[in-house]
Amino acid sequence: YQAGKLDVAVEWLTKAIAEDSSHARYFFNLGVVRQKQGSAEAAAEAYRKTLGLDPDHLDARSNLGNILLEQGRLAEAEACQQSVLRLNPQSVEGHNNLGVVFKEQGRLDEAIASYQRALELGKTLNDIDSSFGQDTPDRIRQRLDVLATQGDCAERERQITILERQGIDPSVGLMVTLLMLLCSYLVTLLLSGLCWWVKPLIVRRVRSASS
Repeated sequence: YQAGKLDVAVEWLTKAIAEDSSHARYFFNLGVVRQKQGSAEAAAEAYRKTLGLDPDHLDARSNLGNILLEQGRLAEAEACQQSVLRLNPQSVEGHNNLGVVFKEQGRLDEAIASYQRALELGKTLNDIDSSFGQDTPDRIRQRLDVLATQGDCAERERQITILERQGIDPSVGLMVTLLMLLCSYLVTLLLSGLCWWVKPLIVRRVRSASS
């Protein structure tokens, strides 16, 4: 099926399963092919059967979690990725995928922690790009940088939503906020300097009046 002959692969795997349904790898490979074909439900069913035969099959758990994420079934997707990490706490892909789930749930602080852990673990591997699957370290760093700049995540999400509803690019809105803070700081410095300059004049006039 790697050569693109997906229909032939499905036919072959289906026959193999009919002859002997005790092999988890048959169901897993069928799930991979179905997923490549865009048949999410069929792929998920194949991954579940894989896990029924081999509960410790990490790739089946991970792939099933990704399908559930795409379907918007976030709680189930989280459970899948958490189970991957229970079986293998050093799984780079598991931490990365869990970070994606957390991000979709709006749990941005936890997403940041998961992405950071994925990067920490990835640095110890010889082939860092392949350890992330389709998500390269650079992609994760970009995603992490965006989340890390958000400060109070819940408040930031609320502000971005407001800006988007008003048809304003959130990045522009944030730049405006930064400019306003800078202007406020400059005004404060200006007023402080003015007070420092005016105070001696007032003191002199008071002294002149009293004399």
